[in-house]
Amino acid sequence: MKKLLSLLVVGLFSLNLFACGSNNQQPLEETTLTVGATAAPFTIPLLHMMETNALGEQVTINLQQWTDPESAIAMVLDPSIDMVFLPVTVASTLYNREQPIRILNVNVWGNAGLVTSNPDFSSWQDLRNQTIYVPLQGSANDAIVQYFLNAAGLTPGTDVTINYASVAEITQLLVSGQATYAIQTEPQTSAALKQNDALRVAFTLEQAWQEATTSDAMIPNAALTALQPYIDAHPELIARFNEEYAKAIQWTLDNPEQAGALAQEHLGMNGDLVAAALSRMGLKFVSGHDSMDQLNKYFQVLYDFNPNMIGGNLPSSALYYEGQ
Repeated sequence: MKKLLSLLVVGLFSLNLFACGSNNQQPLEETTLTVGATAAPFTIPLLHMMETNALGEQVTINLQQWTDPESAIAMVLDPSIDMVFLPVTVASTLYNREQPIRILNVNVWGNAGLVTSNPDFSSWQDLRNQTIYVPLQGSANDAIVQYFLNAAGLTPGTDVTINYASVAEITQLLVSGQATYAIQTEPQTSAALKQNDALRVAFTLEQAWQEATTSDAMIPNAALTALQPYIDAHPELIARFNEEYAKAIQWTLDNPEQAGALAQEHLGMNGDLVAAALSRMGLKFVSGHDSMDQLNKYFQVLYDFNPNMIGGNLPSSALYYEGQ
């Protein structure tokens, strides 16, 4: 177990979340659905589902929060946990470690950007002889940053210094002026900008990604996952969850103040900040099957840069849940 956790932890990045079912649907069997998540955008819609009994009175949703890479991966391997929200790179890595994991949906896309206090900064080339802070060494954002630096003719560690820190630490470094360049995610980006007027988002990683790929491709960040045996045993529950979670994401986007209040009450997040930043958090529901093309493009780039970022191989189509 420890060996597997150590192999997988490199794929986890800092991450840095609902509507009643139709009366025409048949009630599900009485059960408790245990879901692993963390204090992040994708958990807010889940809170709304819990508050509104979106799956019906017979289904109790039990939220278990993971706080670090090891605990998130351990939840996937824990038979008492039914579904887990994960970075897409971790899902791929688990799949390549012969875990029967499936991506039910991708729910957070491209919510990271390059934040700087340098008014003249405009491109990756401007980072020559500079230091940039990145959350979590070995994460997907780390890989993407190094990919862009290499594409700009810069060698990380030689031409550019990369310092790693937690999302919270990076916010404080930006606010205090100790960090001039950093990769940060929402809503922490908004928090930093609110506290230091000199800061700005030079560009999002998704904008850089689209420019590099000459496409309108999005960067997939986080996914809801489950193991195939659980899907096989509960096909109706899985399909209904996906359907209601899609509705819940839309509710979250349509009701930012209420969503922020939920995040503050249950996740300890700043409600006002969440409400203000929701439109920039990258919340979007795409089913596992429909996300396959975007994920394959993303995984290919990571594979070409460092195969270990996705577990050593490009995952097959079996990774993607075929239902709604």
